[in-house]
Amino acid sequence: MIIPEKKSYHSYINGNTVLAPEPEISQNERHKEKHSKKGINKGKKISSGKLKALRNIGVTFIIGVTLIGRYSMIYGIQRDLNAIGLEINSINKENENLRVELVKFNNLQYIEDVATKKLNMVSPTKSNIMYCNLENEIVKAPEKQLDTQKDEGLIKKIFSKLF
Repeated sequence: MIIPEKKSYHSYINGNTVLAPEPEISQNERHKEKHSKKGINKGKKISSGKLKALRNIGVTFIIGVTLIGRYSMIYGIQRDLNAIGLEINSINKENENLRVELVKFNNLQYIEDVATKKLNMVSPTKSNIMYCNLENEIVKAPEKQLDTQKDEGLIKKIFSKLF
């Protein structure tokens, strides 16, 4: 193995497994380097490449959060829409059932059966007939109707006597 000279900083070493020699630095120079590195790191600005990378990461994060927020809003609206659709279907079924019942109640035979069986009503007979006096003021017709009825009554009497 070849040993390089200690005095020269750049010495040539031949061989494939030989390490490059380290230059000798005095303690005074090492102390100065430590202090100078600390001062450089404190005042050193972030490089433009790092700044661009941080900006891209921030923009990507904001876009991602925005997309996730919008998709969650869309999901909530879709869930509400499905619930309203189910409610509409149930109301339509209820309306159809009510229409069927309405047709059933429009049947006169059904109405008569309910009246006689459930309400215990009976069909009227001649003995159940009641006559009402419509001459009372409570049930009196307006005067206009009475005048037209009197005129019609006079015309009928005249024609009946003539023929």
